[in-house]
Amino acid sequence: TIGLLSIIVITFGVFFTSGSKIREYLNEAVMNPLREKVISAFGSASVLWGILIFLSVLSLFLLFRYKKKLRKTRFFSKIFNIARGVVNGFQTILKLKRGWEFVFHTLLIWFSYAMMTWVVVFSLESTSYLSFGNSLFILVIGSIAMSAPVQGGMGAFHYFVSRGIAFVEGVSIEDASAYAILTHESQLLLGLLLGGLAFWMLSRKKPKEINNG
Repeated sequence: TIGLLSIIVITFGVFFTSGSKIREYLNEAVMNPLREKVISAFGSASVLWGILIFLSVLSLFLLFRYKKKLRKTRFFSKIFNIARGVVNGFQTILKLKRGWEFVFHTLLIWFSYAMMTWVVVFSLESTSYLSFGNSLFILVIGSIAMSAPVQGGMGAFHYFVSRGIAFVEGVSIEDASAYAILTHESQLLLGLLLGGLAFWMLSRKKPKEINNG
């Protein structure tokens, strides 16, 4: 919950400072290719919009009309549980006795994420001029890409980050792709290394030692 709130706040901050550039990037990297595919499939974007609006209205009607019955299905039960979990998470945060420490460590974690994104720019001469503020933009689009339904953001992270840097910051697509590869693969390798080390350490412990912490 706090992670979701943090990325929302950072996203709004980035949009507030560089909104016009980001909108241009989204149009170039996402909306225009999507519009072209829609037109080629449906002949007109207005047809798709009509279908989407109709389906949205129908979905809302069915959701409110048959809410109790839908709760009993596995799919909608998971959706309701996720929504309830988010609400409960916010309520838990408000009731924390040491809330300021929790907020401080959350900010520290996200600052570390941003620093982890920023320090990589110095590995390439073509990206070494990017500022810490630029790293926040990279962090936002990277987080969005990692939420794509692909394993570990593989491919999606490289596509969005490279084109985001190239379009918004003016870096060549080759250098931007190199930055995306360095960032993603360094984190991936570190995760594999630490995960493998943790697995090896746990495998050497006896079951009683693991249960006792």
